[in-house]
Amino acid sequence: MGADNTARVFSTRAEAEASPKPKTGVVRKIESIEKQQRPKPPFEATSWLQVAQKALGLSVKDATAVIQALFETGHTTYPRTDTVRVSQEAIEWAREEISLRIGPSYLPAEPWQHKDREMPYRVRTRRSGRRSS
Repeated sequence: MGADNTARVFSTRAEAEASPKPKTGVVRKIESIEKQQRPKPPFEATSWLQVAQKALGLSVKDATAVIQALFETGHTTYPRTDTVRVSQEAIEWAREEISLRIGPSYLPAEPWQHKDREMPYRVRTRRSGRRSS
């Protein structure tokens, strides 16, 4: 309740946490909605480098060393690739794990397939002037 004894609705969690705390409170209603989300695609190498630089402030050299160390310790797949394709074996393993750990009702009927980005341009070779992909 606000100072005038009216219910307060907060837009964000931060706003709620910053507000003065009452000695007692009553939750009158909790609303929830069910939302279906598609999984985000795996990081491509270039995406990782961009995030590492912008969000974490890492140099390309440091970001590359981090992802290489994660790969060498078995925490990620091979880092130097620009594809979001996942092997059939990995998909089957993940689906089995989800089914065993949290239940088959959490599995979609078909696995989601991410698409690789298409290159926006073609590179010309120096010698022939021909386009290559």
